[in-house]
Amino acid sequence: MLKILLFVSAFFLPYNPLTAQSADYTVADTNRINQFLETAKAYIVKPGEQAADLDKALSLVQEAMLLSTAIPYDKGQGNALRLLAQVYREKGDLERGKTFLQRAIAVFTRNKDWKALGESYLALSRNYDLTGQELQKRIQLVRKAQLIFQGKSPKHEADCLKELGDLHQSMGDYNQALNELKQALTLYQSVHYRQLQGVYGLLGATSASAGDLKEGIRYGLLAIQTGETLNDSTLQMSTLYNQLGISYYELKEYVKADTYFRRALTIAGKHHDANTVHVLALNITNSLLRLNQPKKALVFLRDITERYAPINIDNRVRVMASFVTIYGTLKPYSLGQRYCNQLVTLVTRHELGEELQRVAYLSLIKFYFATKQYALAQKYLKAHRAIAEQTQLRAGLMISHLWAFRLDSAQGNYLSAITQYQQFKALGDSLVDESKSRQINQLEIRFETEKKNKDIKLKEKNIQLLVKQSQIQQAQLQQATFTRNITLTGVALLCAIVGLLYKGYRLKQKSNQQLQAQQTVIHQKNTALQQLLERQNKLLQEKEWLMKEVHHRVKNNLQVVMSLLNVQSAYQENPAAVGAIRYMQQRMQAISLIHQRLYQSENVAAVDMAGYVPEFINYLKRVFDVDHQIVFDLRIDPIQLNVNQAVPLSLLLNEAITNAIKYAFPNQQEAQINLTLKRIEPKSILLSVADNGVGLPPDFDVSETNSLGFSLMEGFCQQLDGHFTVENDNGVNISVVFAEEELIIKEV
Repeated sequence: MLKILLFVSAFFLPYNPLTAQSADYTVADTNRINQFLETAKAYIVKPGEQAADLDKALSLVQEAMLLSTAIPYDKGQGNALRLLAQVYREKGDLERGKTFLQRAIAVFTRNKDWKALGESYLALSRNYDLTGQELQKRIQLVRKAQLIFQGKSPKHEADCLKELGDLHQSMGDYNQALNELKQALTLYQSVHYRQLQGVYGLLGATSASAGDLKEGIRYGLLAIQTGETLNDSTLQMSTLYNQLGISYYELKEYVKADTYFRRALTIAGKHHDANTVHVLALNITNSLLRLNQPKKALVFLRDITERYAPINIDNRVRVMASFVTIYGTLKPYSLGQRYCNQLVTLVTRHELGEELQRVAYLSLIKFYFATKQYALAQKYLKAHRAIAEQTQLRAGLMISHLWAFRLDSAQGNYLSAITQYQQFKALGDSLVDESKSRQINQLEIRFETEKKNKDIKLKEKNIQLLVKQSQIQQAQLQQATFTRNITLTGVALLCAIVGLLYKGYRLKQKSNQQLQAQQTVIHQKNTALQQLLERQNKLLQEKEWLMKEVHHRVKNNLQVVMSLLNVQSAYQENPAAVGAIRYMQQRMQAISLIHQRLYQSENVAAVDMAGYVPEFINYLKRVFDVDHQIVFDLRIDPIQLNVNQAVPLSLLLNEAITNAIKYAFPNQQEAQINLTLKRIEPKSILLSVADNGVGLPPDFDVSETNSLGFSLMEGFCQQLDGHFTVENDNGVNISVVFAEEELIIKEV
């Protein structure tokens, strides 16, 4: 019995590198550690960031760490250290998180696990701030991760380059950012990665920040078009609409800017993201003010604050800044002064980020300028300029010089005003010059390309002319030769005709004799061929009978093993062991049904999937007793597969349906599983298993999961040489696309 179980396990379970790493632990030990880590991860990513959830996660990770250390199991230790860092990061203890990630990096470096090592460097980078030396350190860590993934995983390398581009864009290094983002785009396209809206959005925002608004809008529209094509409804689309709105705002197309800001606001509202809502409210307020609609802006802002009350200091500052900006346009200024005082209190009492300080200072400058409180306006203008100089943001410096010009002009300091205006124009011209330089380079490239194309066309025309002249000369020479030869040929033909007539008579007599001899030989060969065909047909019939007997015996042997497993499960008290045996029985039943159909079919080389799949689904419904709890919608095309593809496909189908039945409908009443098997191209087949259950966690990543079910499905997909995807949209949709192998159908 034990030998049979070991043989079956070795045959059906894929190779697991964990079992080859050390002889000091078993698969059960590693599964237990991985289960602890998976449960801890679920608590960490659980919405709400409750302290109790983080404490539970911490306890589970510590238990996994202790068990991994005791075995020892290096991969478990490294993954536990990464999760410990994530827990402490959620708790706000970034320094402790850095310590654990550095230990994880040491473990993965020792074990040469390049994928986990690169991911650990990325995780460590996110424990650093986006200012000063912290930002430089963060860039260094992401660069290390990028170099690790280089040449090994284009998708992961592209992710790193995209993040590097975002970081360089935030520090104002736009040329470096554009270079990295374009490299990321090329890598994404090389692996046919479709979700390019994020990198398009960053390219658009960076181009716009660099002064190339036309290119910024082009990339922004590409980002939105890509997202809408993929039905992306995440918060990322809100960011993309907002970035495009900012580009139109900078082009002074305020109506279009307002349109895209409001689309972004709709998505942020659906996700109940108050922070994003208040950022967009400030942008919409500015657009309406630019359109000379201050009263409409006031009504809009009041409606927003009623529906989305400010819940933190960032929200309160943005709302106050918006009211101050509006009342700086409306008269009288008494209400505006009240909001202005409240904004000053918030700025004074709280430590705000640089971006939020710029927003608050600019609103105060505008209001104090409108109310002729020039001393206060100068005070906050000085603070605004200090931040712009510290962060080296040219757009911020331009705004500072512009308002300095206005304040000096209002107070009669004309010489200073002229200096400020000159500095404002110089910064603006530098942005324009960079944009023009890029456009000139593009024009030069186009010019050189057109010039080369013209040269190529000219050369082609010359070659065609020479060829034509050569053809004319050759034709003339041929005509002269033909005229000379035609006379000689005529004389020779007259002589030849007489000789041919006589020779033809003699050949006809000889050919009749040869024809009779050939007919005799053909008749003998036909007789031998007919005997050979009869013998081959007999051999084919014997081969068909033997193949059916093989399928019949394989099916019977599988049934015997299943019966042995059933007997073994009766003596097991461990539910996990019983469950594992039942899983094994299901997989063996999937293969057994295939051999049964081959035995019963006229064609022993092909499995009729339209008949096999419903039969196997009925078997699973009986096993799990879900005939009345779950509705199965089967859409199966008349497809025939050979055994090499039918077996892994049936095992993959078993894992997908079993996972859906067990985990998709914990408390759901109207449960449904949709199964589709259809030919999407002449040589490609799609298998799709979709449920309307609870779905997977939002941050679920198939490439990072340690789930046995998904690992098996990926393994079977590799046997099919197919493409495996998992989508999480109102349930789980597992799809596999694979090329159909050529099937030779033999009629008996």
